[in-house]
Amino acid sequence: MSWQDTLKSLIDKAKPYVDQAQEKAGPYLDKAGEKAAPYVEQAREKAGPLLEKAAKKVDEATKGKYSEQIGSVKGKVDEALKKPESPASPTTTAGPTTPAPSTGPTTPSAPPTPPTATPPPTAAGPNTPVTPTPPVDPTPDTGTTPSA
Repeated sequence: MSWQDTLKSLIDKAKPYVDQAQEKAGPYLDKAGEKAAPYVEQAREKAGPLLEKAAKKVDEATKGKYSEQIGSVKGKVDEALKKPESPASPTTTAGPTTPAPSTGPTTPSAPPTPPTATPPPTAAGPNTPVTPTPPVDPTPDTGTTPSA
């Protein structure tokens, strides 16, 4: 019996217990959601001004170099804060499942960072600490953000 068969067997054995736990937790989940709702709303109200302040600080710290990217991220976070939340319910909560085989990344990723060269030892000797130079960003500043 392979480890995959053993895992499937364990999942099959655990399924009734998971279902039972979800069934018993349902009323508590609903009650917790009701009690948490005012706190979620308070957090949303506070997040907006703090987001504005953080974006402004980061923009100042980068001297406006990344203003478009900062604005884009700020806009996306604003949108997320305005979306109504979808409450989780015991029927929509996922139980243990076997993961699907990976077919590779589905979203574009940043180009790999090139390895940084280690500077040769100085004439002082091999035990003398060498101050590393910061890595250079290989991505040219085009003023646009990659789309997700």
